[in-house]
Amino acid sequence: MTDKEKNRYILNLLVAHFVMYEMPDNAFVYDLARWKCDKDENECGSPACFGGWVGRIPFFKKQGVLVEGGGQPFLKNHTIKDYSSDVSDFLFGDSFMFIKSSYYEKVSHPDRLSDREVILNRIERVLKRMLSQ
Repeated sequence: MTDKEKNRYILNLLVAHFVMYEMPDNAFVYDLARWKCDKDENECGSPACFGGWVGRIPFFKKQGVLVEGGGQPFLKNHTIKDYSSDVSDFLFGDSFMFIKSSYYEKVSHPDRLSDREVILNRIERVLKRMLSQ
């Protein structure tokens, strides 16, 4: 990873953390790994939903991230495969930001994390890793 890529990842992680921290609680209603969809703004509350939100944030849209009908993010005019893991890797240097919460992340964690906390923890973990390199 180049210094330029690392700096872009760090900036993207900081923006994502701020946006997800400030996201209204009603955006996190359900606990299913379904993509955020324009037809039902409260359809999803899982980390997969984070992928749907990313494609609606102007900062990330300027980087070519968009969402399709079902709300899954993709990269406009990029040569990568455009799977959600590719979008996650492109933005954050980590391909697992949008995957479903693991049992450990939610249930076995001592504090029983909410979906928002799972997302924020993932962002903080990757950010810490980036800053230590």
